[in-house]
Amino acid sequence: MLIDLRLGDDWGIDVIAALRSLIPGAVLALVSACAGPDAAVAAMRAGAQHVSPKPITCASILDEVEGRAEVAVSRDLPSLASVEWEHLARGVAESRGNISEAARRLGLSRSGLQRRLRKTRPPR
Repeated sequence: MLIDLRLGDDWGIDVIAALRSLIPGAVLALVSACAGPDAAVAAMRAGAQHVSPKPITCASILDEVEGRAEVAVSRDLPSLASVEWEHLARGVAESRGNISEAARRLGLSRSGLQRRLRKTRPPR
């Protein structure tokens, strides 16, 4: 089952935990455009077997589920812009999508956070 991190008012990680208890044998995967390392860890702890970033293709989903996915190890450091974007996305994720709460936690104005999040994710 593919579960997005953001599901309207629901949080994908909570849905994964509920599905894990209802259907113990299900293969669960979290997909998200804004999932950082903390969201990935939380999803795995909740019972997800896979975590994939968006955009994602059907072929890559099948490769991962069937164990054919290649693990790429990058020795390059991510760009500062990429690290900042991931930090902001993590703040929003930990605030369960509440922009006002995320802005408060990050020490930014709400409009400043929204402006930064409107930018596309920079390349690593």
